[in-house]
Amino acid sequence: MTPVRPSRVPNYLRKLRRLLREVASEPLPERVHQLRTTIRRAETFLSAQDLAEKRDAAKLLQQLAKLRRRAGQVRDIDVQAAALRTVNIGQQEDAKARLLAELEEQRSRKEKKLLAGIEERFSPRTRERMRNAELAVASAEGARVAVGKKSKPTPRRLWRALRDSVQAARQAQPFTPSTLHQFRVQCKKTRYLAELLPGNATLLEQLKTIQDAIGDWHDWLTLTQNAAKITGPSQSALLAHLENVTQAKFTHAVRTSKRIIDEIEVAASALKAGIEREKAELKATQAPAKKKTPLRVVSAVRKHVAG
Repeated sequence: MTPVRPSRVPNYLRKLRRLLREVASEPLPERVHQLRTTIRRAETFLSAQDLAEKRDAAKLLQQLAKLRRRAGQVRDIDVQAAALRTVNIGQQEDAKARLLAELEEQRSRKEKKLLAGIEERFSPRTRERMRNAELAVASAEGARVAVGKKSKPTPRRLWRALRDSVQAARQAQPFTPSTLHQFRVQCKKTRYLAELLPGNATLLEQLKTIQDAIGDWHDWLTLTQNAAKITGPSQSALLAHLENVTQAKFTHAVRTSKRIIDEIEVAASALKAGIEREKAELKATQAPAKKKTPLRVVSAVRKHVAG
């Protein structure tokens, strides 16, 4: 695996400003989902930079995290409702309808909080912070290129993230619902970091496969927990069906994670080897050439030894 090279500065913050306007205008499920993932990518990108105005960047990251959580709450309900609509168990349609109605009410409440958060946190001052962050990143990138330094993040940082993900997976086994979910969060962060460096198509697909499998299970788990609270134990057929689906998806997610983490470990080792090889080649090109001893000095030494 050849060490990846940094890509040009992404436009996450510009895309984020556009999505904020679109969600504030009409918070459709797909827009809310894009808002959440774009915030996560922006957080990963900004955290990987060495910005001069750290206080402004820290404040912006704090505001983004709060908004991401609110968008995530709306997105989770959207996914639960979509999953529930696929359930067909005959006599339990009334229970299903009540659960869908409750999810819609929850969605309405969470949506209002999300819109209030956009209005509250993304004031003109915050939008100015976002523009300043874009300028600071572009300026820092230009300065590094001018002096021949590598961009942020570096391939070594990606290798560390992969190494940590592999170690976390090994230590978490046998997976529990809690450790599996935590592993997914770590894989998601690693995936967004890998996106900042080109040449990672296979790795990105591997991380996304893990993320999707675990995410699918977690969505059904949350739906099952919600159903238990809303419908009560009397609707045992509906709950039993949801629990069976959730367990099957947990088994699939664990199997998928175990299989792909072996592949990621191989990729991490190859990346590390490539980094070390590149380091050795760079050191060789920078090493000063040995000075040749003048011929007259060699001749004098030979005469002295012969005498």
